[in-house]
Amino acid sequence: MSHPKRRRSMGYSYAVRQSVLKKVLPPEGRSISEVSRETGVNEQTIRNWIKRSKTGILADSNQDSCPRFLTPKEKYQLVVEAAGIDDEQLGGFLRERGLHSEHITIWDQELRDMIDNKNDQQDKENKALKKKVKELEKELQRKEKAHENGASYSKACEVVGISLRTLQRWKSGCLNDRRKGSKKTVPRKVPQEIREEIVAVCNEQRFRDQTPYEIVPQLLTEGRYLASESTIYRILRERDLLHHRSELRVRHRHSKPPERRATGSDQVYTWDITYMGRTIRGLYYYAYVVTDIFDKSIVGWAVHAEESETHSRALFERILKGRRISLKALHADNGHPMKGVSLKALLVDLKVAVSHSRPRTSNDNPYIESLFKTMKYHVTYPKAFETLEDARQWMGAFVNWYNTEHMHSSIGYVTPHQMRYGQAKAIFEQRNGTLQLAREIHPERWGSRPARAWNINREVVLNPDKK
Repeated sequence: MSHPKRRRSMGYSYAVRQSVLKKVLPPEGRSISEVSRETGVNEQTIRNWIKRSKTGILADSNQDSCPRFLTPKEKYQLVVEAAGIDDEQLGGFLRERGLHSEHITIWDQELRDMIDNKNDQQDKENKALKKKVKELEKELQRKEKAHENGASYSKACEVVGISLRTLQRWKSGCLNDRRKGSKKTVPRKVPQEIREEIVAVCNEQRFRDQTPYEIVPQLLTEGRYLASESTIYRILRERDLLHHRSELRVRHRHSKPPERRATGSDQVYTWDITYMGRTIRGLYYYAYVVTDIFDKSIVGWAVHAEESETHSRALFERILKGRRISLKALHADNGHPMKGVSLKALLVDLKVAVSHSRPRTSNDNPYIESLFKTMKYHVTYPKAFETLEDARQWMGAFVNWYNTEHMHSSIGYVTPHQMRYGQAKAIFEQRNGTLQLAREIHPERWGSRPARAWNINREVVLNPDKK
C-alpha cells in the first residue's frame, strides 16, 4: 500500500515539479516555505521532489499531468502552440497533453484579461509619471522665481529637501526619474514582436533541430538578422524552450564539500593516497597518509603495492580502534579506496561524518596536498624505490622527521608533536616574553607598533562556507 502523501504528489505534472524545483534550487535558491506559500504545494512534497531530482528519478511522464496545476507561463505556451496547429492535428495535440479544447479557450481568455489589466496598470503608471514631471517643472519654476527675488539656490534646495546637483540636473533638461529602483526604458531590449518572431523561426521545420549558433549564420546568408546567438539563447531560455537534447550525458554539478571545523586535536582528519615511483617505469608504490588538520601531525600511514579499500580499512582500524579518540569528521578524495563499502561500514560504526572532494578539485583537500608537496620535495626523497621495503623505510623516517623536527609554518613554526602534546603554549610564551623585553630595550625599533604576538590557532577550518 502506497503512502497517501506519495500518491497525492503524483497529481502534479512534470512541468509543475520542474517549475517548483527551479525556484528552490540554485541559482534562484529560494526557501521551501516561501515557494510552498506561493505555489500551494506542500513543503514535504517539495523536499521529496528535491531528493528525487538528486537521484535522477524525477522523470517526465504524460500520465501524471494535471491541467489545473499548470503555471500561467505553461498555459501561455500551450495556447500559443495550439493556435499554430490546424483543426486536423489539434485533437492529437490535446490528447497528447491530456487537455480538452475548453482548457485552451478558458486559458486564452484568462491571458487576454491579464494583458488588458497589465495595460491598464501601465496607463496608470504613465499618468502618475506625467503628473510627477509636471510637479517637478512647477518646483523648478518656483526655485527660479525665488532665485530671481534674491534667494540662493543652495538655501532654496535646503528648504525643499533636495541637493544642489539635482537642481542643476533638472535645469539642464534631465527630468527623468533616476532614482534607484525606478522603471527605466532599456533601448537595447529586443521588442516583444521580434521575440515572438525569433521563437517562431527557431521552431520552423528547417531550424527546429538546430542551435542558435547554426541558425544565425543561415539567416545572415539569406540577408536576415533577428538577434545575436546569445540573445536567442536567452529568449529561448525565458520561454522554457532550451533543454539538453544531445545523446551525451548531462554534466553533473558536484556540490562543495561541507565545512569542517576543528578546535583541538583528533577532531577532524583528512587523508589521501599518493604515488611513490619505482625503478620499473610506469609502476608505483602507494603511500596512504592520514593527518590531523588542527595540529598537522601525521596520525597514520602505510605503503602498499596497490590501491585497495582493504588496506584503507586496515589503516583506520589501526588508528581508531582501541584508542580514546572522539573523531568527528573525516575528509578524503573520491577514489575507490576512499569510498569502499567496508571502510564506510567501519566509519559509520564509529559515528564519523565522512565527506569527499569534488572530481579534479585539489583545493577541497588542501592540507593533505600541502603535506605531499613537502614529502616529494624533501631533500632525501629518492627518484625511485627498488623495493616495497625501501619505500616503507623511507616513509617511516620522513614521518618521524615531519612530526618531531619539521617547523610547520601554519602552526607558528613549532613541530606538529609540540602542538599536539601542549608544548607549543610554553614556546609561544617564551617567544612573546623575548620580544617584549627586546621592545623595552630598543623601543625605537618598534615605534608605536606593538610587538608581534605568537598565539595558538583556536580553530582550523577545512572548506569554509562562503559568507
